[in-house]
This record gives sequence, structure tokens and C-alpha cells, in this order.
Amino acid sequence: DKAALNADYARIEELCESGAIYELSSKAPAPEQKKAVIVVDPFTTGAVLAAEIYSRGYSIVCVYSASMADLEKLLSFIPHGLELHFEAVIGQIEGFSEEKAAIYSAGEVLRISQEKNLDVVACVAGAETGVQLSDRLAEKLSLRGNGSEGTEARRNKFDMAEKLRAYRSPESPDTPTRAVMQIKTKKFDKDTEAWLADWNPVPFKAIVKPVESAGSDDVKLCLSASEVKSHVEYILSKSNSLGIANNEVLIQEYLEGEEFVVDSVSRDGVSKIVGIWQYDKVAVNGHTAPIVYLGQKTLCIEEEENSLLLQKMVDYNMKVLKALGIKNGPGHGEYKMSPTGDVCLVEIGSRCHGAEGCWREVMRESHGIDQVTATADCYLHPPSFEDLPMYPPRHKAYPRVVFMISYQEGILKMFNPEFLEEIKKFRSFRDMEIFVTPGQRVLPTTDCFTFVGNLRLCHVDEKVVQGEYDRIREMENSGKMLIFEDKE
Repeated sequence: DKAALNADYARIEELCESGAIYELSSKAPAPEQKKAVIVVDPFTTGAVLAAEIYSRGYSIVCVYSASMADLEKLLSFIPHGLELHFEAVIGQIEGFSEEKAAIYSAGEVLRISQEKNLDVVACVAGAETGVQLSDRLAEKLSLRGNGSEGTEARRNKFDMAEKLRAYRSPESPDTPTRAVMQIKTKKFDKDTEAWLADWNPVPFKAIVKPVESAGSDDVKLCLSASEVKSHVEYILSKSNSLGIANNEVLIQEYLEGEEFVVDSVSRDGVSKIVGIWQYDKVAVNGHTAPIVYLGQKTLCIEEEENSLLLQKMVDYNMKVLKALGIKNGPGHGEYKMSPTGDVCLVEIGSRCHGAEGCWREVMRESHGIDQVTATADCYLHPPSFEDLPMYPPRHKAYPRVVFMISYQEGILKMFNPEFLEEIKKFRSFRDMEIFVTPGQRVLPTTDCFTFVGNLRLCHVDEKVVQGEYDRIREMENSGKMLIFEDKE
């Protein structure tokens, strides 16, 4: 029927003009958003954290805290063989302040989220360099974090100690918190000289180091005021090993005793201790204090003879977290404890334990938990965080991280193949990395940036681990572990 057909066409035109025709068609479902996490400076253990988060099905938005030229030295601090997958990468514009970098980064995150249909659910610092930008960026995006207030004290070692000293715990409101005696300076002037003269420790011992650095970079024990002056001037003449210009130097009291690590993870102010380590450090290669790391082992409070002192240190660590406002995410605190139980903060980072996360697998084997997994849980899976014990469980095995060092300088020909074969046959051997390659100049180890390699040991018998750890030290001391090219 021609009339009926014309009527149908007219009705269709009417529906098109009114837009009602589109309501007759079923609407296509909106594409599901992909959940994403921002990792600021995914270097060292931050790279391992980024890989863990990615393995859980989250996209990673990589944000760099500075230009790639400024971060160039950190690019090598990614574990060998680790694959990283980034949904997007955001760099910084030269000359931006921390605040402007945060505003710029937040804008870029929002733009990328819209373009790629991302639901950004968390923002974490990967490395020490990313702490301040991570704090500010999380705040601007209304994500869980530690806030911008006090962020400088979570990065600047002088501000860190002063904020701790000013903290009064509810249990002791009239008592200052123990913090290291110190001064910072931009040059060795009359004020610095007067402070040293007024302090006048006997015997004279002062630690001098950059205000912002990591890995024992340029840390030195000075035994006289003239030595302090010389090292202050040396530090101010160069950049640190993270590629940041040294503008200020820290002069601190020398803390006697053994050095420990307390690794924590927090969520909304509830903190769990996920690792307690004891360092083995020595004074070698020009150092007059035990600055060079040889290794580290885990401790369990209830197993140790000095359990009361360890508990005191862990309680002090809780004060440090509160004083510095570390209420979300990881904390890596380093402490000195004297035989009499005087505990004092060396420094704390609101990021994961470093060393490229090499300790992670042996930590899991020995205690069933690790800081990387716990950090991902605290942001992404609260029930798993809540299930964590308050302190590391008893040892199921005994882990040891071995930092291989050099006492010599020269062009490397090879790592001794007989020693290498022997190491791989250790009963406690788990894995190793050699950082130096043939043709490379090897320097005597003075900090974490001049290690030869690292080795991970773990065994149910602690005596086996100790014996094989001691064997590594014998290899180093023999002078035959590294074979050098003949000098011309």
C-alpha cells in the first residue's frame, strides 16, 4: 500500500528530527574502565613493586619526578631480567618546582585517564627520589597517601631528625624523642666551626654526609674538625650518586652500636612490621667507620636473646612513623642500637627497602611475607593487609643477602670461574647477580654504588648459611675472586 508506505517514511523522518529514533535502539554498554596505579620513579625495588602490581591486573602509569637527564643514573637500578609494562609515561619539564611538578603530573594523569579510560586507584613512590612528588600527587588526585604537609621531612635527613626530636608521644608528652645531634651547612664557615667547638665530642667523631642521598653515598666518619671541613667542601663540589647536586651537608654525632632495619607497611595509620634485618658492616677501603655493607640477615623478636631491646627498637620505630606522618604505604627505617639499648634513628624512607628487591624471595621463603607484596596489599587488597601479623613470624629458614665487595682497582678480565662454580653449588645458594663486566673498571667498594654483585642465601640450617657466608668473605680477602687485566 503506497499510502501506508509514505506514512511510514514520514514517521521515520519525524522520529529522526526529534531524535526519538535513537531511543528506539538499545544503547551500547560503556567500555569498562581499567584500574591503574601510579608509580613515581619505578627504580630499584620500586620496579619490583610496579611488576607486582601489574601482575595483579592493574595498568601502571609511570611518573618520573624529574627529567630523564636528571634521572639518568637511576636507569640502571632495575633488576636484571625484570620486564616492566607501562600504560603511559609522564616526564617532567625542566625548572618546575615540586609543587608545579605535582600540578602538571596531576593534569597529565587526568588527561591520560580520560583518553585511555583508566580508573586510577593508587599512587606510590617507587624510589627515594619519588617520595615528595608521590605525596603531593596523591593528595591532588584525592588518593590514599601521606599528604604534602611534612613531605620535606620524609626526604631531607636534617628536617627528618628535627621533626622527630620535636615529637612528643602521648605516653611521654613532656619528653623529647631521641634524635641525632646535628647541624646542616651550605659551607664550612665560622658558625659551623663554632658549633663543632661547642659540641667538642671526646673522642672526636662526626659523621659527614649529603643532606639528600642514598646508599651510603659520600658518608664519612671524620676524626677532627679539619677533616670535617675537608669533607664538607668535597661533598659540596659534586653531585650525589642519584645525580642531584649537593647544596647542603649534614654533620652529625657518630652513633655507636649495631645497625638494624625495620621495614613496615601502613594503612590509615595502622602499621605492620614486615621485616627486621641486622646489617653486617665494616670499615674498609679508606673508611674509618663501618660504612661498607657486607650483608644482612633477618631477625625475629621472639627468637632472639636481645628480644627486649629489639622490641624497644620496634616501638621506637612506631614513634618515628607517627612523628613523620608515614601513615600509608611502606617505611624503611635504619637504626643504631648501642649495647645498653640506646636506640636512635639513622634515617627512614617512605618507600620500600632498596637493593633492587633482591631480598624479596628469601624473605618469603623464611618468613612467608615480604614488604613488596604487603605494600601492594595495603593499597589494593585491604583484607590481605589486615591478615598480616604485627611482626614477622618465626624463621622457617634463614635468609642472608650477601653484598660482594672489592678491595682492588683495575680493569676486570673475569670473575674467577672456579669460585663462581663453587658458589653455585652452595647448599644455601638461591640466586646471584654480578654487577661488573669484563673490560669494566672496578673500584674498591666504598658504598652501595660500588658493589661487585650480590648473592642470596637461604637454608633451614643457620649454620650452613653462616659457613657459606664466611666462605664468600674468604674469596674476597684472597684477592683472587676478581681477575684483572695485566697492568701495562
